[in-house]
Amino acid sequence: MSDKLIQLNTLKLYIRKKEIKKIRLLFTKHEIIDLASLVNHLKNPQDIIFIFKTCSSDHTSELFSHLSASQQENILHVFTDKQLVELLNNSYQDDIADFLQDLPANLVSRILKVADPTLRSEINHLLNYKPGSAGSIMTTEYITIAENLSIGETLEKIRKTGRDQETIYSNFVVDANRFLKGIIYIEDVVFHEPNQLVSDVMNKEFISCFVHTDQEEVSQLFKRYDLSVMPVLNESNHLVGIITIDDIVDVIEKEASEDFLKMAAISPLDGNYKQTKPMAIVMKSIPWILGLMVLGVVSTFTINQFQGILESVVILTAFIPLIMNTGGNTGNQSVAIITRAIAVKDITLKDVTFVIQKELKVAILTSFITALFTFGLIWFQLVIGFIRFPTDMNLVMYQPEWWLYIVRIAGLVSLTLLLSILISKLLGSLLPLLALKLKKDPAVMSSPFLTTLVDFSSLLIYFALANLVFNFF
Repeated sequence: MSDKLIQLNTLKLYIRKKEIKKIRLLFTKHEIIDLASLVNHLKNPQDIIFIFKTCSSDHTSELFSHLSASQQENILHVFTDKQLVELLNNSYQDDIADFLQDLPANLVSRILKVADPTLRSEINHLLNYKPGSAGSIMTTEYITIAENLSIGETLEKIRKTGRDQETIYSNFVVDANRFLKGIIYIEDVVFHEPNQLVSDVMNKEFISCFVHTDQEEVSQLFKRYDLSVMPVLNESNHLVGIITIDDIVDVIEKEASEDFLKMAAISPLDGNYKQTKPMAIVMKSIPWILGLMVLGVVSTFTINQFQGILESVVILTAFIPLIMNTGGNTGNQSVAIITRAIAVKDITLKDVTFVIQKELKVAILTSFITALFTFGLIWFQLVIGFIRFPTDMNLVMYQPEWWLYIVRIAGLVSLTLLLSILISKLLGSLLPLLALKLKKDPAVMSSPFLTTLVDFSSLLIYFALANLVFNFF
């Protein structure tokens, strides 16, 4: 039995026996996020309600923020208005806005109804920003410091107001109009003299973003400048919120998951895998499967058009999977490299020429090396009989015609791969840039879509060269 299952059974036992002290002890001995993974497996909402009644509001509000969306919804359905108010008052506003985005409208209305006017205004403020923007993930719980305060006065303000804020390590210096003037860190407050002015010791060089900045771009700024918090400004350059590193970690995980799924030709899931119903997964994947199947008809048409050459040189069919797979694999490598480079801002649309030149060099080297290896591999397989000639060809082993036939087959497949890899590498590097130009996610121009295009072009090259080699030489 796994440790997690043992812990879950222990928690269920404590709930069933109403062991209040032991449940509270669990919350002091274990990380809340680990306990949330156990609570997510509780089927009876009343068991969860018992935990919320038993433990301190500080623990349960954090626990709630780590629960799955479906479990949060189950809890809210059975919460009384009083319990809702207590939960809201002990939760951070950005966490509240996050779970409200996924709730049914009737539950959202109920929560906003019981929230106090100030909190309701702040939540509505956050919910009105476009999903995926800096404004949608920011929090408004931070400390602002007037630039004319002394260090001593600043320390006193942090003591009085800092306990309920997202961070006290970075504090934001504003003027009377809420223009951001600088950032003062807790170490500045601790190590400078009490009579010094904030304006003399604050950091005037800082990185910020705007409310409509894409969250992926924000995450890149966090990574590039090694930030733990970032101020968010509106169009008038007023400070309206902050984004903390824990918010960005969630963004990075979400963006990575979406890109991974898109590269596998499936739309991102709305929840986690365990809670997503089979039919929901089918509906996310089937449009891609059917669409790519329609595109694959082109490859079927190509094979059908060259059926005559296949009937006369049957052995050519043995190498079709090799050609299609190799072309697709090499193209996918380019897609992955270029998509990654776009994601981390290594390249932009201005670098198209550079990308083409570089990928062309990579394609030439890769294709020639692969073609030479393929020639030797196929030659060896045909010579030792690993791949056998049709019995009706009447070729005598080790005779000149036999050797010539081997060279023609090996040369044909090698030359096809050489041209196929050149095309697939260039397509693999240009498709993500084309998606960027069209303001689409480069991840969608990935393996399945590219493979369909490369399959068609590789087959066309293969049969065209085969027709040339066996009909004119």
